[in-house]
Amino acid sequence: MKAFYEHIDSIEKQLFVFRNINLTFFDAPFHYHPEFELTYIIEGEGIRYVGMKMEEFRAGELVLLGSNLPHCWLNRPQPDGSNVAANVIQFSPKIFESSFFQLLEFEDLKQLFLLAQEGLVFDGHILEPRLQALFEQPPAKRILSL
Repeated sequence: MKAFYEHIDSIEKQLFVFRNINLTFFDAPFHYHPEFELTYIIEGEGIRYVGMKMEEFRAGELVLLGSNLPHCWLNRPQPDGSNVAANVIQFSPKIFESSFFQLLEFEDLKQLFLLAQEGLVFDGHILEPRLQALFEQPPAKRILSL
């Protein structure tokens, strides 16, 4: 499967882009972009493709993807008409170019983002209230909360 480059226009004016997706099925093709991506699956199940890995996904998963890592989520429309839903946060790798991430206090975070180059999957249920709250906050507070 060939990955398509996705240009995220809004990332040129802000470091973080917050998107709430609610569709009958995920419609993004297998794609990549220079931005990191944090995706929380609110509803739905199907197959997740990340790099060369193919795995099942379900509600409650939190996925951190590194820069330029090809990915997509695929599912079929449900007979009952229910939707799939996800909260997606995309952020520029430029925020990691500063000396901020050279500080010892952020070594663990730096390692986390290095591991994200292969894709990381977490159980996001415990963070769901915080993730949902991010999408209801004003932009500056979102960044601080994140």
